[in-house]
Amino acid sequence: MQNSIYSKSGFINVLKPSGPTSFDIVYRIRKLLKEKKVGHLGTLDPLAAGVLPIAIGKANKLFKELAFKKKRYRAVFTFGKDTDTADSAGEVLKRDGRIPEEGEVLAALEKFRGTISQKPHRYSAVKIGGIKSCDLARCGLEVDLTFKRREVEIYKLELIKRQGADFTFDIVCSAGTYIRSLCCDIAAELGTYAYVSMLIRLSSGDFDIANSVTLEELEEGDMSKYILPITYPLKEYSQVSVPDRYYDTLSNGMSIPLLKHSTMHNVLHSTMQKVLVFCKGEFFGIGHVVNGQLKLDIFLKENTT
Repeated sequence: MQNSIYSKSGFINVLKPSGPTSFDIVYRIRKLLKEKKVGHLGTLDPLAAGVLPIAIGKANKLFKELAFKKKRYRAVFTFGKDTDTADSAGEVLKRDGRIPEEGEVLAALEKFRGTISQKPHRYSAVKIGGIKSCDLARCGLEVDLTFKRREVEIYKLELIKRQGADFTFDIVCSAGTYIRSLCCDIAAELGTYAYVSMLIRLSSGDFDIANSVTLEELEEGDMSKYILPITYPLKEYSQVSVPDRYYDTLSNGMSIPLLKHSTMHNVLHSTMQKVLVFCKGEFFGIGHVVNGQLKLDIFLKENTT
C-alpha cells in the first residue's frame, strides 16, 4: 500500500445506496484511497441497499474467512405480480396473481426455515463458464440454473408487517442465500407470484448497519476515522502472544515450536482452532497448530519499511 493515502489494511463498513453495483462502490473507494487492493465481502444487487463491507489492503486475504458469515436482511415481497428480474427493476410479465392472506403466508413460512434447497434466479450473479447469469439473461439467452441448485440455511424468517400486497420480512440466513429465489419460491408455494420490491442488508457478520458509513461521509470527511482495524471482524478467535524472540521467524512466515506449559501452549491446546497471532504487540495473522508447531495460515503483518 505504498502509494495509498492510508498505510494500514482494514475495513470500511459502507452503507450502499440503492442503484450502484457493488463494484461501483469498490471503484469509488479505490479512487478515494488511491489504493488498488480494495474489494468487497459479498455482492449486493444494484437495487439493494445496506451493509457492504469493504476490505482494504491485506484485509482482502480474509475473504474466505468472512464472506460466508450470516447475513440479515429486511425485505419487502410484493405479491400478485411477476417480473423478469424478480425485483422492481424488471419488466412485469404477469399481474393477475392473487394476494394471499396473512395467515396463509405465516403458514407457508415454516417450510422455508432451516436448511432449504435453492435454484439461483437467472438474473443472479452466479457464473456459468465465467459469465454472470444475469449478463446472459440480459442478452436474451435462456439460462437453466438447475445444476447450480444449492443448500442454504434460513435461521430466521419472520413476517413483521403487511400493507396491501406488500409483505415485509426479517430474514437471517447463511451466505449465498438468494433472496429473490426465496421470494419466488414462497409465492409459488402459495400458488401466486411475487417480486422483491425492497431489500436492505442489515448486517453481514460483525458488520452492522448501525455503524455503517455513507459514501458522502467518506468523500467529505477524514476517511481514516472510518477504517476499522483488520481484526475487527475476527472477534470470535482466541488470541496468542508469541515470545519476542520469534519476531523475525514469524516475519519470515516460518512456523515456531510450542513450549509446553507456556501460556501460548495452553491457549492453543485449549481451543485447537485457528487463532490470532501477535508478537511484540503487532498482529501477524491467523494460525493454527500442526505437529507441535504454530503455523501462520494467513500472513497479515503490515510492512514496516
